[in-house]
Order: sequence, then C-alpha cells, then structure tokens
Amino acid sequence: MSAPYIVVKGARVPMAEGASMRVKSISVKGLFGVFDHKIPLENPDRVMIILGPNGFGKTVMLKMISAIAEGNTRTFEHTPFEEFSLNLKDGTGRVIRRARDSRESTGKQCVKLELLIRDAAGNMTRVKHAPLPSNLPETILAEVDSLIPSP
Repeated sequence: MSAPYIVVKGARVPMAEGASMRVKSISVKGLFGVFDHKIPLENPDRVMIILGPNGFGKTVMLKMISAIAEGNTRTFEHTPFEEFSLNLKDGTGRVIRRARDSRESTGKQCVKLELLIRDAAGNMTRVKHAPLPSNLPETILAEVDSLIPSP
C-alpha cells in the first residue's frame, strides 16, 4: 500500500514519508484576510471540540483538512488565506500557500497555489506540478476561465 498523497495539477504530493501520519496541529494564516488560527490536535482523550463565533473559520478549517485528505484543491482555490499548514507528530508537515496573480495575456486575476513539504529540520521543499500541455489553445483556457466563477 502506498503512502497517502494529494494530487495537485498532475503532481502526487506525498502526505507522509514514514509510518506515523498522526496530525499534531493545523494552522492557517490570513484566513479571510483577517484570522490566524492554530488548532492543536494532540489530546489524550482523542476528542477535539472546535468552538468559536460564527464566521471565524471553523467549518472552513475542517473543509481544508478534508480537501487535503481527498486530494482536492477547490477549497484552497476559493477560500481567501495566505498559508495553511498540516503539522505531523514526526515534525514534518505540508504547507499550502495561496497567492493571487495577474495573467499577462488577459490581465485577469488568478489564484496560484504553492505546495511545500517541510522536513523534521524545518527545511521546505517546493513541490513542482505538471505543466499544462503546450498545445492547449489559449481560447480553450479563456473559455474555461469564463465559466468558472472567481473566488
């Protein structure tokens, strides 16, 4: 059985190299442009209650965890945040950074996700994704962009 992974733009990003994949904590910076949250998940009772006012990001944080587990980037593409971290008990982690960028050809804003693997020493390695085929016409990309609502 292979290690769990997330697929992003054609690249398999491993979730854990070793046997231990216990999540120590999750954190997000700049959620909705306002909030920085860190949720520790190490509880001897193995029960966690996330409590907070409406609109502070409790459900979004759970959707982000689900998105990583399912290999889905949609939540990360459509939720305003700067950095999401999944910190594992072995000291490693997975980091997703989100930035808005303008396309040179159209001037439209688009979302760029950067995926990083953090080793136990804290060193970050950027995960490269598979590029789009060079023979994909710009008109098809423009049509797809017009059909997808912006975040």
